[in-house]
Amino acid sequence: LQLASALEYVHSRNVIYRDLKSSNVGFAADGTTLQLFDFGLCVELTPTRPVADGIIGTLRYMAPEVCLNQQYGLEADIYSFGIVAWEIWTTNLPY
Repeated sequence: LQLASALEYVHSRNVIYRDLKSSNVGFAADGTTLQLFDFGLCVELTPTRPVADGIIGTLRYMAPEVCLNQQYGLEADIYSFGIVAWEIWTTNLPY
């Protein structure tokens, strides 16, 4: 739930995270607060740039449209979120 909230916050700023993966998720020093790390590949969407493009991120977590070098929006992060959630629940990647 904290991961979804963190991603919702990033998206509320019109930012695509673009590299959501388990190694970019961790806990703060208090051991209970989840944090996202490595915002280096993020991109802000603007009225003049409403979508992103380019094959950016980690292949095993990329949405199909990213892998196919098509334009994409915030929904690409939702796909990556699903991969991370699967990995957390099963301790394996889905493919």
